[in-house]
Amino acid sequence: MTGPTKAKRTNTAKQRSAALRKALSSTLMILSVDRAGSLALQTQIYQQIREIIVSGAARRGTKLPATRTLAHALNCSRNTVIAAFRQLLAEGYLESRAGSGSFVAQVLPEDYSRPHWFEKGPSRPGRRMELSERGQSIRQQAWSPCDRYSAFIPNLPDVLEFPFELWQRLHGSIWREPPRNLALHHGAAGLASLREMVADYLRVSRKVACQPEQVIITTGTQHGLDLTARLLLDPGDRVWVEDPGYTGLRGPLRSAGAELVPVPVDAEGLCLPVAREVAPGAKMAVVTPSRQFPLGAVMSLARRTALLDFAAANSMWIVEDDYDSEFRYAGSPISALQGLDSGTRVIYIGTFSKTLFPALRIGYLVVPKHLARDFVAARSTFDIQPPISDQPVLAKFIADGHFASHTRRMRGIYEKRHHTLVASLKTTFGNDLSISSTGAGLHLIVTTHGRLLGRNDDRSVVERATKRGLILHAVSGYCVKQNRSGEFLVGLGTVNEATIPRAVSTLHRAFLTSANRTTK
Repeated sequence: MTGPTKAKRTNTAKQRSAALRKALSSTLMILSVDRAGSLALQTQIYQQIREIIVSGAARRGTKLPATRTLAHALNCSRNTVIAAFRQLLAEGYLESRAGSGSFVAQVLPEDYSRPHWFEKGPSRPGRRMELSERGQSIRQQAWSPCDRYSAFIPNLPDVLEFPFELWQRLHGSIWREPPRNLALHHGAAGLASLREMVADYLRVSRKVACQPEQVIITTGTQHGLDLTARLLLDPGDRVWVEDPGYTGLRGPLRSAGAELVPVPVDAEGLCLPVAREVAPGAKMAVVTPSRQFPLGAVMSLARRTALLDFAAANSMWIVEDDYDSEFRYAGSPISALQGLDSGTRVIYIGTFSKTLFPALRIGYLVVPKHLARDFVAARSTFDIQPPISDQPVLAKFIADGHFASHTRRMRGIYEKRHHTLVASLKTTFGNDLSISSTGAGLHLIVTTHGRLLGRNDDRSVVERATKRGLILHAVSGYCVKQNRSGEFLVGLGTVNEATIPRAVSTLHRAFLTSANRTTK
């Protein structure tokens, strides 16, 4: 490199550095202090300089103006500026060089909180850190509920019919001037008054054998199963799961290291003979006996008794997911499986998300008496207590009779929608569609026939329904091994009677378009 060229490059670098210092000086000179404010002057200076550095307005390695110069510009004591600089130095935003002054740090504290700071920032030794094997397994089970409000979403209540004004009044009456102890910790099991209301309700309506101390408030079904799986399963334990079945339950089980054993279901529920043959040594069975999800079968008394006997003889746990038992349109709700147990084998899981509104996120576990303290103690190790805000509101909502009144009213609304939906589907689809309904729940199952039955039809129908503003789920999406193509869930919770015929007509066009394209 020739002398003149090297000198030219050196001068260019000096000019660039001078320009940066000038720009920073101009930026810092617009700092201001409010002598009437509540913050000390040094704190105000510290916060403003920190913001300039974090925002990138001051580039890394750039020299700051002298403290005397900055103090003069702000018309304050130099010691005040020095105190602010010392704080920035201590926190890692500035670097001090003896005889040269203060500079913006090359590596900022924020760099350490960014997921991939080592890829974008200064080089660091070591390889990129990844999730553990268990973490990767958990990540693969990610499941997202529907966040849209469209016709035919299965398993979702009508939030437009919920009495939010009443809920707001109850909330205000409690939290406007709450008892001070309500703002304190209430233990990992949840608010005592809510646990009492849940226990009373379950004993009367579901024939669940329980006391308040057996009830643990959760944030929903998945949370309850996650806690159960952590405490009752070891890695490698085998678990019977219904096939098809609720996909949201698989993640908590696999996260606990369990091996899922899919078991087909028939008109009486989970096929116990098949389960005993494929995995006789299973540690747990997860079932929906009151209304199998998604097919709707009710587990017969004979099947329930056989399952309980097998569990007792083989040291097996049974998890009963009772997700929407309140909405049975003919006769009384079917008693829970838990009520037939001796009280030692069944973990009962329920939720208010299906009866009230999904965002409430309040559910419950009912555990055997001998496990209640263990569950509560274990839950406290990673979750001190469930959120308290809505718990006393829900307790009062139940105690004052509003819950019973609301579910009774919604049962009538859903029953009318159910009849209207069945009639509209029959009129519109004719013999191309058969309808399977158990007279309960927030969805029914339809099966395609004739010209609607085509190759790979499920995904095509779902996609075309979505493009037309409908949310349709295929039964095949809930299967592990079973082959149930041409079957779909049609929800009734998010469509009112007046709009059902039009929505069914739109659904019919989605089926026809899919069938025509598939058979070409």
